[in-house]
Amino acid sequence: MRYQDRLLALLPAQQPQIARYVARELEGLVPYFDSGRVMQALEAIAASEEPGAAIQGSSSLHRFYPSHLEGHYVPSGDPMASRMLRPQDLVSGIKKKAAPGGPPSERLPDTDALARSAVHLLEPAVHALLDYLPRLPAEARSRAWRTLARIPHGAVADSARKLAARQGAEALPAMLVAAAAHCRAEKEAYLVRLVSHLEGTPLFSAAIVALGLAPYPPVLELLSNLAKRGTEELHPSVAAALEGHRELGARNVLAGLSRRCSGWTALQILQSLGRLRDPAALASIESIFMERDHPSVREAAVRAAGSVKGPAAAQFLRRALEGNLHPTVAARALQSLQSVQIDPAELARLAAPWLDSSDPEAAVSALLASLMGQESAAATALKSLIRSSNGQLRSQGAYCLGYYQGRASLEVLSYLAARDPDPQVRHQAVTSFATYELTQSVRERLTDLLEKVEPRLTPVVASILGRPGSAGDSRVSEALIAAAARASAAGGPSVALLTAVARVGTAASREYLSGRLQEARDSEELLALLEAFDAGGAAADEARVRELAESGDGRLRAAAAKLLWNQGSESSVDLLLPLLRDGSDVAGTIAALAVLEDMALVGTRMATLPRFKELAGRLRDNLKTAAFTAMAGSAVLLAPSREVPPPAFDPNSSLLGRSPWHEDDGARLADISRSQGSGPATPGRKSGVHRPVYQPTFTSDGLDARAFRKRPLSITPQAAAVAAVVVLLCVVLAVMQMSASALRGSAARRPAGTATQAEPPAESSP
Repeated sequence: MRYQDRLLALLPAQQPQIARYVARELEGLVPYFDSGRVMQALEAIAASEEPGAAIQGSSSLHRFYPSHLEGHYVPSGDPMASRMLRPQDLVSGIKKKAAPGGPPSERLPDTDALARSAVHLLEPAVHALLDYLPRLPAEARSRAWRTLARIPHGAVADSARKLAARQGAEALPAMLVAAAAHCRAEKEAYLVRLVSHLEGTPLFSAAIVALGLAPYPPVLELLSNLAKRGTEELHPSVAAALEGHRELGARNVLAGLSRRCSGWTALQILQSLGRLRDPAALASIESIFMERDHPSVREAAVRAAGSVKGPAAAQFLRRALEGNLHPTVAARALQSLQSVQIDPAELARLAAPWLDSSDPEAAVSALLASLMGQESAAATALKSLIRSSNGQLRSQGAYCLGYYQGRASLEVLSYLAARDPDPQVRHQAVTSFATYELTQSVRERLTDLLEKVEPRLTPVVASILGRPGSAGDSRVSEALIAAAARASAAGGPSVALLTAVARVGTAASREYLSGRLQEARDSEELLALLEAFDAGGAAADEARVRELAESGDGRLRAAAAKLLWNQGSESSVDLLLPLLRDGSDVAGTIAALAVLEDMALVGTRMATLPRFKELAGRLRDNLKTAAFTAMAGSAVLLAPSREVPPPAFDPNSSLLGRSPWHEDDGARLADISRSQGSGPATPGRKSGVHRPVYQPTFTSDGLDARAFRKRPLSITPQAAAVAAVVVLLCVVLAVMQMSASALRGSAARRPAGTATQAEPPAESSP
């Protein structure tokens, strides 16, 4: 099981501290093909009645949601390294004031200008929402503040200051996040006063967390004072806020705090120290590890060391593994060692004592750590997992098969996904397909599984098939259309299925979706179709979408407005205004708020992506209007780096990070021991991180250890052609250089005053 699944299994949390810890860990995860589950978990934490958990959930949502949305629109072709597009890659730093001279459209960077234009177009919705905010139903008020936190408009910051003292407690978490997100250098004193005003109340500790979104010296000074004189109850919140100040000397404050921490405070400090990624923080991490012999604290310490990286971190992890560790700590240390990239043989040696551990997580981490250094030992351990009568262990074996890639591995995964008696094993087997590149053989097996797996797994298979590798595949399109039709007949549309149909992008898929959009009358089905057109990048009939935008269902109107916005329509904002002003339709208002947040993020961060070219054209046209020119000089936009989550040790970014962790047992595995040919290895994933792909085989006795061999280097015809052209260019350049050298030598040997035909005599001075 991935680290993501392990964290989600802890929810709903019995203690607020656990909810806060999980929220902070979730915000640092890489968006995966099912990151919607993470969003749902963070939404639930943000809606908590406990203020500390609610503010941490809101803060984590603020950091995680942009990356999740980018993954929603730009599905990764390589989920192993699915970091999608970083916000800082999409939008350059935004200046507060344009340089003098020339219209704003000429003196601002392109992405900066488009972002300003998007804010200008959203301005009517901002003012409408601010006007109606005090009268919004309680359940919509927090959602409104969360939306306003995304729109960098000066009116939002001003309203946050004015309404802060008058808002009810139910809106305080999201309001504080909005206030911190809009805090500017000249206004940071306001935020400090706002939080300090709560001192002595139960909300004070929770409010401190929001200060992590405002990295300014006065805010850091307040946090430093709280670290020195504050009670131990405040220290976890102080530590959580300090990680947002990594460029302002937060390490020194955290180091001082670490010398007198205990319990949950130690975990929070270790989280923050790891996210700083500062080698100088390793001393504090090691000190906490040595002084506190608690598995949870030590596990957090070795994870933080893996985030720091470097030779010193590797040496600390080696020493830790050679001690008497709890199995879960050893598992995390092995994962961290792989992230610091030590020699594979040494990693395998350190992992060897844990290969036969009775703790499942430690055993699987050791197995994956031995992959490159001790293939035979890893193969033996994997064979034992796959053939176990314990469902938990078989699930771990299915997980590991995602990294032992080959024809036989695909065969076994297909069998486990369709026929294993344990539902956890079937789910894990399907999920493991996501680590494979979508070659033809992988697509064929997944399309076959669409008909064999139970309905609850069909959307998971479809989500994997909806990645770019399936684009244009007619067989995949037909299978997905058939699965979508079965799901519809069974009584419920599936957004994942319909989105996958849209992303495949064949003529048949476009015809199917267009027909469904015209014929559907059920609101839920129409919502799913609009979402599929939007997420899949398919062109919807504009007349039908505008018809839905005028329907009486507020949710449909909001979804249609979002689709029209992404296609560059001028009327999108006007369609939202009635929903934002009308509090009687609570569901419609909340849907409109969610859509407005998405529109703001797309317009200010993603409009330069090719799929939003119509929106980008609309934003460029707006740059030429007189209204934009009047607004551009005074509008203030936030730098994108303010919303980027602090760098964290991300277990999902490494092969070792996604170790299985299930707690239920299953029935005995049916006999899958049958002879398999070795077959060609499945091509490796396209990734910047080079990892070997192994091709296992199965004999009558199970997994053949000798078959775990590294895939030989292969050169494609395209690569060979490029190499030939490069060599030819090098030869031509070398000949030209030799000719030039010969000419220079000839000129040097000629008597003074002579000239060649190629070199005319120099003109005499006047």
